[in-house]
This record gives sequence, structure tokens and C-alpha cells, in this order.
Amino acid sequence: MINFLDTSAVLKKGSLKDFTNLYISPITLTELENIKTNFNKSEEIKYLARNAVRDIINSNTIHSEIVSQKEVEKLLKKFNFLRDINDHRIICEAELLAKHGEEVQFVTADGAQYLFASKMPHLTTLFYNEISIDEGEYCGWSRHYLDNNKMNLLYSDPKMNILKCRINEYAEIYQEQELKDILRWDGTEYQPIKYKDIKNPYLGETIRPRNIEQKMAFDLLQNQNIKVKLLTSAWGGGKTLIALNYALEQIARGTYQKLVFVRNNIIAAGTNDIGYLPGDVRSKLSIFTRCIADHVGGEEKLEEMMDDRLVEAVPLSHIRGRSIRDSIVLCDECENMDDKLVTLLMSRIEEDSEIIFCGDVAQIDNKRFEEHNGIRSMLKNLAGDPLFGTVKLIKSERGPVPKLCDKIIPPI
Repeated sequence: MINFLDTSAVLKKGSLKDFTNLYISPITLTELENIKTNFNKSEEIKYLARNAVRDIINSNTIHSEIVSQKEVEKLLKKFNFLRDINDHRIICEAELLAKHGEEVQFVTADGAQYLFASKMPHLTTLFYNEISIDEGEYCGWSRHYLDNNKMNLLYSDPKMNILKCRINEYAEIYQEQELKDILRWDGTEYQPIKYKDIKNPYLGETIRPRNIEQKMAFDLLQNQNIKVKLLTSAWGGGKTLIALNYALEQIARGTYQKLVFVRNNIIAAGTNDIGYLPGDVRSKLSIFTRCIADHVGGEEKLEEMMDDRLVEAVPLSHIRGRSIRDSIVLCDECENMDDKLVTLLMSRIEEDSEIIFCGDVAQIDNKRFEEHNGIRSMLKNLAGDPLFGTVKLIKSERGPVPKLCDKIIPPI
């Protein structure tokens, strides 16, 4: 299949690495050159244009051929919704490639372009943005901008995977830039999300989703058919808060016998270890379990729950040989794990248990996990498996201060 990128898609950071068998229109090359010297364009856009041109020139795998403009003009006349502008000429070039027997996916980051290209008879279309694709990594959801025909087709036959989602992938459905629905492909049909508010019985609090991605996270966590769940986000996204309150709610309901809290004992990069801590395993892990104490009413309540075997804190280093039954396992800060540590933990989970991973690849604290990262291994190898689901949370909800972090270190 040929991935035909228009100018808006090429200008997205990392797009030329996200796809294989690329085709770039000569019109796009001309537009990129014009952007580089356009005084009205921002320095960021000009920088992206310069990088794109350099990468295209240095690549031996990106195709760019001059298409017959007479054929393009014929298509412009045939499809009266198209105008004689560069954007629509690029669509026509892609249609001609597909019409001549090639399987062509038209990739754009422009909503209007997506709608026009979707009307072409021989093209498949993909709305691309750096949030949903994120340098080639699966994030558990995608955005789809549908015209009336595709909208009718989607709802008249939800068992046809017209959006080409993977199993347990969420689809945000937009029409004319307005969010219309959120669906999940379960492998058989598109299902509407069915989440409920999470109630923390220990503090008497009700946790409600604050944004679209959190709604998907609520739905994912509450799906008992999905046994391995991964929540990722930058600082303040709410991944641990949502997962922990969901786990506490399940324990209080009796869905599971206990909460098993697991974390790799890696200190924050750039800090010094405080040395060996006194006491037993529970005492040593107390510096990590305070996030639980915050949500059950304090250290004394957490100690009581541990005594009653409702909560168990386990260092990852001591997980080998365990068989975890009738439990909900919460693995926090899982960015500090490689694929071997992930499989070490997952292999402990019995069929009557589930496991939730929470992490952020931007906060890796050990160089070893930068090269061999467990989150990336899960996304690469488990995406589309019926037992696996993931949601990337992209908006900070903790307050205004964590949002300032994005100005210091841009989110990945």
C-alpha cells in the first residue's frame, strides 16, 4: 500500500518516519520550499518545512513523480466538489495513482482535506495528527472525521470495521469538527462507551472524567473482559488517580480479594539515593505507597487495610515465583521497566485477576529503560489483542502548575 502524504501531514513532526512506502506530490515539495522563505510563516513551521525537505531529498524510499496535469484537470471537472487549488490537485494525484491499480491511503492532517479525499472512489483516507499517532506508537484511540455517507454506513452496519480500528481501540467520531460519539471496536462491532463514575468508598468521593480521553479510560478500566490495561500520560493526566480509585472501588465491592501494588524501586533520575531504610518490606515500601494512603484516609487506614490483607505492597524485585489470584494488580511508574520485567510481572497474573499499568515514557529514570522500554514493548506487541487495552491521556487535569512543566519539557 502507498501512503500518500499531503503537505499538512508532511509538516507534522515525525510523519516521514511513521509510514512506509511514502509518496509525496511535487506540489507538496513546491509548497515546502515556499514555506521555508515565507515571512508570514512562523519559525516553527519554517523549521519543520526545512527538515521535511532535507529528509525527502536524503531518502531513497520516498517517491515523487510528476503526474499528468491533463488527467488531474479531468478529475477536477468530474468531481464538482473539488476546486482548482493545490490541495485538491494533490487529492486528484492520489486518486489517479489508486485508479491505475495501486492501493493508496491518503494521509492528511487537515480536516477539510480528509472530508474531500474521503469522497474519492478509489482512496482510503487517514486523518493524521501527532497526538493520535505519536511517533508511530499506538495510543489506544484515534480521531475520525466522517461525511454523511460514512456516518450512515458506520451506524447502519456497526459490524463492518470501516474505521479500521484495532480490537479495543477507541474511535472519536467527528463531523464538521464537532465530536459526535466515542465508540470502541471490540473485534466484532463498534460499541458505545458505557462507563460509570468511580466512587471511592473510603473518602466518600465521586471521581468523574474531565475530558474525552478520561472517559475512554473509565470505560477501559470498567471492562472486565480486558485483563491487561495500560494508562499513559504526562504529568497531571490523572492515570494513577483514576486507576487507583477504580481499584479501591473494586476491592470495596468484593470484585477482587485485594489490591496488589507493585513498583520498581527506581529513584528519580538526577537524585541521590537516601540509603538503606530500616524496618521490614512494608516499612521500606511506605515511601511508594503513600499515594494509596492519600486515597483511603491516611497512613493508619492503609496499615489497617494491609493488616486485613485488602492491600499488599510488593517490590518488583520479589515478584518472581508468585501466583497472584483473585486480585487487582496496579503497577505504577511502569516506564521504569523493560520488556523482561513487564513479562515477569504479567506472568504472575491468574485468570481471576487483572493488571493495570500506569506510566509515562517522558519520565524514565534509567538509561537502560530508554533503549528497552516496557511500555513501548506492550504498545508494539499487544495492540489489537482482545485481552489488552490502552488509553493515552493527553491533558493535564491536576491544576495550572503541572501545565507549566510542558513549557520546560514538551510532552512526548
